[in-house]
Amino acid sequence: MTYHNGVRRVSVRYDVVRKGARITQLYAKEPATINMIADAQLKTYITGTFAKNDAIDMLNDHIRPYIIIDGAEYPLGDYIVSVAETAMQSTGQEIKIEAYDQSLIASQNRLENRASFPAGALYIDVVQGLLQDCGITMVMSDPSSAELSTVREDWEAGTSYLDIINALLSEINYKPLWFDYDGFARLQKYIAPSASNIDFEYKADKMSILSADATASLDVFNAPNIFIVEVSNPDLPAPLRAVSVNEDPGSILSTIRRGRRIVAPVERLDNIASQEALQEYADNKRLQSMLSTDTITFETALEPGHGVGDVVAIHHPDFSGIYQEIEWSMPLAPGALMRHRARRIVYL
Repeated sequence: MTYHNGVRRVSVRYDVVRKGARITQLYAKEPATINMIADAQLKTYITGTFAKNDAIDMLNDHIRPYIIIDGAEYPLGDYIVSVAETAMQSTGQEIKIEAYDQSLIASQNRLENRASFPAGALYIDVVQGLLQDCGITMVMSDPSSAELSTVREDWEAGTSYLDIINALLSEINYKPLWFDYDGFARLQKYIAPSASNIDFEYKADKMSILSADATASLDVFNAPNIFIVEVSNPDLPAPLRAVSVNEDPGSILSTIRRGRRIVAPVERLDNIASQEALQEYADNKRLQSMLSTDTITFETALEPGHGVGDVVAIHHPDFSGIYQEIEWSMPLAPGALMRHRARRIVYL
């Protein structure tokens, strides 16, 4: 999406939903803010102060904010209240709310007994079954034929469903669980960020207000160029091992350019879908090690539709390039600016 010059009409609505049906609204005493932190376990959340509404069941109801821009309505996610503090003000009772995406439910649900998943079960089926056990039925998943290679009884009573889900997703090289602006759980295969998978485009114009607040660091002296990953599990026919070597002559970190081999600490996994999945895991470690650490902070007009880790193209005379968002913050108020923090996509 690209912003262009123009004046926009912006308003916000906060629906309260019970069992999928809208029952009432919240009215903000001051603008709420939606935040995304890509590396957090619970990746998106909303904070705000609202007029108290006794019709709301804070333990079970969901909050669904919407932004309306020039008459077009955009959902901004589905959130579960984690903290609700009530205060008495001269203008009436207020309630301060902190609410998280539905991964909060998966983190609060824990095994009552040791789990057991059969060998041969599809990873995606097991993950979706765990989500359904949490009451999460809106799921969008990339297809995968990967199967559990052994009977899985790894997780004891007390383990959170979210920990199990993310562990299983990592074994098939999927991203950790996240939820989109429509409230769908997303099960997505990891794809290295590049110019071929851009989600948003920003230009230095009146609607894309870009600051030049950037930081960069380059510490490559001890940066590894060889990655070894092993799986040693008594239930497997034999131990598995994968090695990924940076031999790219265009990379300043490669064995060729540096003239020496620097091995990263060996990573040992409990399980994996297959030897092919293990090699892909090691290759992804290599690719991630080659990414630049340059980061930039910039502001834009409010932009609905952002997810977790979006890839953005920036056209600006001072800092054009391809970036991946690692954080963003969206104050829900007309005239407010959305603040982004992103990492430059340059393979060293």
